[in-house]
Amino acid sequence: GFDSFKLTRRSSADEIQRAFAAQRLIWHPDKNPGDAVARETYATMQRAHAILMDPEQRRLHDEQLAAIPLSVPSAAAAAPSAEASKAAARQLPPDWLGPAPR
Repeated sequence: GFDSFKLTRRSSADEIQRAFAAQRLIWHPDKNPGDAVARETYATMQRAHAILMDPEQRRLHDEQLAAIPLSVPSAAAAAPSAEASKAAARQLPPDWLGPAPR
């Protein structure tokens, strides 16, 4: 969730909302007619947003995130290329967010 919007676990609801709004402008299906990737990305973003904005779902998300071991990238891998920087503007939310909360 947090990496989808370039946020941290300490991000406020307002920061999450602003990040979602910025990505929504890029990925909204109305702005990308016929683009299946944009449609799926937007749906995944909506799930991430719903999880991060709901206090109980966010708590569960944080617990799952804490259980994932962190890896430290090498210095070469840590420096993004110009192409990677361009791609970051159209970032894909992770698949492990799962379905929207009920």
